[in-house]
Amino acid sequence: MFVSETQHTLDDKGRLVLPAKLRKDFLNDFYALIDFDHCISLYSEEEYQKRAEPIMSLSTFSSDARKLKRLFFGNSMRCKLDGNGRLLLPKVFLDKAHIDKEVILVGVWDHLELWDAKTYKDNELKDDDDYEALAQKMSDEGKRNG
Repeated sequence: MFVSETQHTLDDKGRLVLPAKLRKDFLNDFYALIDFDHCISLYSEEEYQKRAEPIMSLSTFSSDARKLKRLFFGNSMRCKLDGNGRLLLPKVFLDKAHIDKEVILVGVWDHLELWDAKTYKDNELKDDDDYEALAQKMSDEGKRNG
């Protein structure tokens, strides 16, 4: 499980040094995905498979399903840390996520999100003000769907 947030700086080649306490969770291959809200999500292979299964099962006869598959899988890549615990992020990923040099790594239980620091802080200020209302809304929605 991943929780908390930490601030980091990408090196000149666009590499992120993953904190030592997180490296054990990414010893094997894992996946990076340009995700919702313009962040890069990092998933273990197992968690990525869970996320991909409902998308893989969509009909290829639906143009929306094909588009979603194209976006999801086209914006995913298999990754491996180098010997120094660094993750090389391709420039196209960094550009799509609007990430420059200063980043925030956020634990979101089953995965990590990598954000441009300014974008994250701007969103966080707004989200902090909405926290109680959002929690209430999600609680009400869960009661209706559960």
